[in-house]
Amino acid sequence: MAAPMDGNTVNVIREKATLCLESRKQINNVVDIISHMDSEKRDVLTACINALLKVFEKFITTEEMCGISGDKELKVADKEAEYREWLRQQYTATVACLLDKLTSTDRHIQKLSLRVLMKFVAAEGRHPIRTKSSSRTQLFPESLFVEIMSHFLSSDESTSALLESFQEFLLYDDVRYQTLQFIHKHLQKNSSKATTDVYLTNVFGLLDKCSSLKCRTKSLHFLAMDTAGKMGSSKEHTKLFTSTWLQFLSCKLTPSLYKKVLIIAKDKVMPRLSNPLVLSDFLTESYTMGGVISLLALDGLFLLINKHNLEYPDFYEKLYALLEPAVFHVKYCSRFFHLTDLFLTSTHLPSYLVAAFAKKMSRISLTAPTPVLKAAIIFVCNLLKRHPTCTVLINRPDAPTDLDEDPYLYNEPDPAKCEALKSSLWEIKSLQNHYCPEVVKVATRINQPLHHTEDMLSDFLDVTEEGLIRREIKRCRKTIKTTPVTFVPPKGLFGTKSDRLKGHWLLE
Repeated sequence: MAAPMDGNTVNVIREKATLCLESRKQINNVVDIISHMDSEKRDVLTACINALLKVFEKFITTEEMCGISGDKELKVADKEAEYREWLRQQYTATVACLLDKLTSTDRHIQKLSLRVLMKFVAAEGRHPIRTKSSSRTQLFPESLFVEIMSHFLSSDESTSALLESFQEFLLYDDVRYQTLQFIHKHLQKNSSKATTDVYLTNVFGLLDKCSSLKCRTKSLHFLAMDTAGKMGSSKEHTKLFTSTWLQFLSCKLTPSLYKKVLIIAKDKVMPRLSNPLVLSDFLTESYTMGGVISLLALDGLFLLINKHNLEYPDFYEKLYALLEPAVFHVKYCSRFFHLTDLFLTSTHLPSYLVAAFAKKMSRISLTAPTPVLKAAIIFVCNLLKRHPTCTVLINRPDAPTDLDEDPYLYNEPDPAKCEALKSSLWEIKSLQNHYCPEVVKVATRINQPLHHTEDMLSDFLDVTEEGLIRREIKRCRKTIKTTPVTFVPPKGLFGTKSDRLKGHWLLE
């Protein structure tokens, strides 16, 4: 037990830390400082953590508590050996306290503890504390680092808040390499066990942070090493990054986690893989799942087809199947429009395929929300401009005027058999009677000859109900000076003679 402290506790802690550094005779004060790590006061804990950092960072740097081995001629007195061992014990106790504080509910203490632990990692890497070797070989302090990392892969609690504080250390090549190595080993160790959703979410959080950073190829930056060997090799980083991601994707992911992975796959993950084609199985499987997951898999899958020559014979057939009314109501509707328009850019696509997409988009537009209708119509118009052979859909004199007469087979999954080229875009004509003036204005474009220049589809995406209403109000204020309140001008207080209301009132 520590002796009771007189005066301000924070000041006394700082004084005791100074005494520890001034003389070995005062080294027992470190025990008193450690004893206050159980305090519930933030200022006391902050003072303790900073004091212990100051004390042990110096002892590590000066190698004062380093064990001595490998030199038989070097004799060390028993008291000196005991002193160094005692220092290491206090250091171990300090590390244990700091690791415990990583689960603190106080964000300040949690962040400070992590920062101090990582400073110990940096100090241990350059000055090993267990043995002093004459070769001065540096080794990354894996044992301490593994203890820290174990807190990030909890199976019970989310560690996203702590991960934000750890992100700055991932800028170091050696820390990032060791983090990926730890994740890979941890996933292998738990591959045969039933992993929790929280655990996989924590793993993804770490991988996401590692994927957001670029591996340096020229100027290397290390936290705990001066020369890190393969830790600083771009090739080794890429190899480990690829194997770690593949190990993670082999786990059973929740739908929510599946979506998060697909969102970052194209921009963050695939550019850093040794070969992006290693994700072909994952993306093609995702593409066949249907729903939102299929929409999100489009981006990465198209990159493999377009840039890496992946063969996918049924790609457009499955894309056609995704074109359902529900696509207008999902969060990623704009992304779907953009990608589908991109996939249909090639002028070498067969007319029946383009006509099928134009017809189906027109059909589902009849029940689509108003904000997406402009984008849907522009999408169809761009297809007609891109493929003039499909203009027969708007120039057919014998076009059906009734749904029952339409030869188009809406429920046919194969675009080659849906008979779209025998039909017409009467649905767009119907939208010319829509209640929204902006939709009517865009829908009437098919009445005039289509220009060769395509409209920018991106200008019509991300439209909201609120935006439409504001634009309509603004337009009305410019064109309509007064607001009509009745369609029939009144002829007296009670209107016409046939007005029933007149029979219930009498003016005297």
